[in-house]
This record gives sequence, C-alpha cells and structure tokens, in this order.
Amino acid sequence: GVFSRPSGNHIPDFTGVTEIGSYALYGQFESRTDISGGINANSVQSVRAYAFRYFGNNSSFNGAVDFSSVTSLGYRSFGDSFDGSNITSIDFGSLEEVVAIDYGESGGQSAVFYGAFQYISNCTSINFSKLRKLRSSNFCYYAFAESRCTEIRFDSLDTIDTTVAGNYPFAGSFTRGSGSSATLTDIYFPALRYLLGADNSHFADFAPGLDVTVHFPSNMQTTIEAGGWTQSGFVKAY
Repeated sequence: GVFSRPSGNHIPDFTGVTEIGSYALYGQFESRTDISGGINANSVQSVRAYAFRYFGNNSSFNGAVDFSSVTSLGYRSFGDSFDGSNITSIDFGSLEEVVAIDYGESGGQSAVFYGAFQYISNCTSINFSKLRKLRSSNFCYYAFAESRCTEIRFDSLDTIDTTVAGNYPFAGSFTRGSGSSATLTDIYFPALRYLLGADNSHFADFAPGLDVTVHFPSNMQTTIEAGGWTQSGFVKAY
C-alpha cells in the first residue's frame, strides 16, 4: 500500500492511490526535458508536506493536472511544483478548506501552493470551485505570477481568516512585471462574506495589476475599501 518513488521518465500511475506521503515526489522531474503528459490523480485525497515540491517545473511538462478528489494538503505540498510548465488545466475541485493552526507550521496547511503555477503558459481551466474557507499563510504566494490564463475563480470562498496562521494568503499571487506577457484579466470572489483578523493582510501584496479586474460581492465594498485594496483594480460586481 506504499507509493514508492518511481524512476525513469514516465509519469507515475496514481490509479487507486489515496494518499501521497511527505517528500514522495520532491523534485521528481525538476528541469527535465524528456517527459510529457499530465497527471491523473483523481483518486488521491491527501497530499502531505513537500510531496510535489519542484515536481515538474519545466516547459516540457504539459497536459491536465487532476487532483479533483483532494481534500487535505500539507505544508508546501505543491510548492513550485509546475513553475514554468505547459500544463493545460488544474483541478482541485473537492478542496473545501485550507486551515493552518500555527504560523509556518512544517506539518500543516501553510504555503501549500507556494509558487506552484507561476509562468504557466497554456492553462485554460483552473478549478477551486468548492474552496470555502482559507486560513493559511502564503497559501498562494506568487502561485499564478506571470501566468497566461484569462480568469481565475474562487466561486465558493466565503471566509478568509488571517488570525493565528493566515497572514498574506495571496501575497504576490497574480504579480505581473513590466513588459509582462501575462493574459489574466479577471479574478472572481463572488461568495466572499468574511474577512477575519485585524491585520488587513487578506489581500496584501495581491498585486494583479490595474488592468486586472477583481470581482467581489457589492456588500463587501466598505470592507474592501477599508483594507486599502481598491487601488489594485478591485470592483464590486455582485
């Protein structure tokens, strides 16, 4: 029942696998140029700390990335995992909560997508449709920086909690540099209701650029403005 670290240039077969252990695929295809194909891991429910860190961060890695049954993620489990790759879709459609207990906890749900999808070039579908509650420091730290996709949606996210362990969950997540070729135009938070915590770090260093529209419920207008984030292109939309 133990998933062992594979060798060679083949993508692992995750059929029937429900858990990926800590460090299991750390750097598995880092900087390799002789691989292709996506990941069908739709039976996996839990991914432990560092399991996919630096997994396929190279331009030859392509195809769909399917973790549609995952409900539990460990510390930096997908840190820098697909940086600079050509993956075409990302599916974490069953993920409902990412909640860390202590700041920077090495075994918990902090920084899970740290730099995971920055500089991806051909992604057309990103699914976090059930993610409802977020309390995770650096949850998406630079995760989608300079990515060439048109929209990213967090359709069910109603609570962003920065108490205890939630500082800077979206720091640099959508950063675009000067002369950027990124194509992102819209980011959606249509269900947002609660911004918990007094530090105003919920969208600190969010940095999507003024040509990106960030949508949120109209009844959050006062809260958003109080946080000082309107200069980054935030608009009420619902």
